[in-house]
Amino acid sequence: MTNQSGEAPIQISGNPTDLIQLMEWFRHDNALRGRIQLQAPPAQDGQMGGLADVLLVAVGSGGIGTALVASLKAWFANRNSDVNLKVTLPTGAEISVEGKRVKQDKIFSNMQTMIDSLDTTA
Repeated sequence: MTNQSGEAPIQISGNPTDLIQLMEWFRHDNALRGRIQLQAPPAQDGQMGGLADVLLVAVGSGGIGTALVASLKAWFANRNSDVNLKVTLPTGAEISVEGKRVKQDKIFSNMQTMIDSLDTTA
């Protein structure tokens, strides 16, 4: 899937309940509002459809990567339960964040570097 500019989005995958809560968190972030959508797997024959299993983040100019990493870092730090998410960049690079009240600055620093590299490869 690509956005109107032809850019592929950043994908965040994980538990459907966590993704819904994360989307609600992102809706309160002015920089991310309107750039996030839930994607559910296609419905199988005879089924109503599944829960969303991926958040898509529209990337582009304007520091969206910095806003995304800062918001993810704050969301993880405020969680009371274990959370496992995988962030996949349009390049195919992946980074996983796991745990409760994650404060691993190295993970988020690496994520920021990976997202920033999208601007230099475009």
